Amino acid sequence: MIAALLLLAAGPQDAAYQSARKIAEHGMLATVGPLMAVKETEELVLAHPELTPAEKAKLHEVAREQEELARRKMMDAEASAYVAHMSAADLKALAAWVDSPLAHRQRTALPQIVMSTMQTLGTIDFKGSVTKAYCAKTGKLCPEAPASPAAPTADETAKP
Repeated sequence: MIAALLLLAAGPQDAAYQSARKIAEHGMLATVGPLMAVKETEELVLAHPELTPAEKAKLHEVAREQEELARRKMMDAEASAYVAHMSAADLKALAAWVDSPLAHRQRTALPQIVMSTMQTLGTIDFKGSVTKAYCAKTGKLCPEAPASPAAPTADETAKP
């Protein structure tokens, strides 16, 4: 209840909210969001080869509009979360740091760092690895073994 009141009290004119918004605008969601939008847009375009070049261009335009709407919503949510969980003094200090040359260099490198990390990791099937490990430890949730070919019956072996 108190957190909800804090969120309501923190508005766009509030100094703490403004600091939090600045932090969010330079954070992980702000960095990774556009990369995901490009990836998913390209997947959508590839999934619809029936579209004409003009229709594909329109799809890209609509995707950019939707990305901007989603970005604003994410930044508002992240800024509100910062206000709810950090002091105004800490937010002010962090907001000042995001303007530093070091922070700028980190943000510049972050997309390449994220992409390199993901390429190195490859596909991670977390649910699959948990299920497999749980099966090994408990004998439960094990995938069913593929049916092995049935042994030939006596009638089948007797045929020439």
